[in-house]
Amino acid sequence: PHGGYWSLLIASVPLGLIILYTEGQKRLYASFISVEKETFVKEYEAYYASQPHIGGTALFFARKKENIPAYIPKTMFKNGIIYERNVIVKMKPTSEPLGVECELSTLAAGLDLLVIFVGYMEIFNMETILKSQKINERTIFYGDEEIVSSSLWWKLYGLIKDMSPNFVSFYNFPNEKLIGVSRRAEIR
Repeated sequence: PHGGYWSLLIASVPLGLIILYTEGQKRLYASFISVEKETFVKEYEAYYASQPHIGGTALFFARKKENIPAYIPKTMFKNGIIYERNVIVKMKPTSEPLGVECELSTLAAGLDLLVIFVGYMEIFNMETILKSQKINERTIFYGDEEIVSSSLWWKLYGLIKDMSPNFVSFYNFPNEKLIGVSRRAEIR
């Protein structure tokens, strides 16, 4: 064979993997079930007032500040793991290259929302940000997914997702504080 076909054939492999990963991410996030913030806060207030609390502060990572990921109510209400202070942390990249700003707001007694606005090129220390907000976390919860599928392509996506580092690994949290709350995600 003559011509540039070999370069196209070789380039199709990484392109195919990139397309598989981005399509898998879309399907995975479409399968997420989240809870409306107002509904969650009402249930939280009732539960927090009537149940005992674990001493200290817990961090819960979320993607959006409008909705609450399903792992948070599951952890708090079904598993009964609720701390004296619970902080939902949301990272939001900005269009500016550098800079870090924080917004800490109270949603209910013992429940805060910390939104961290980070420049897209910023390398920051999460521990420093938490200390500046007077947050001394005892435990850090984050959502994790186990991908289940009958399709060979989505099984390959699941393998790629399992091999890639989780987002909490970028923040260098102490391993003894991290707890991953896993859920099964079926992708078709």
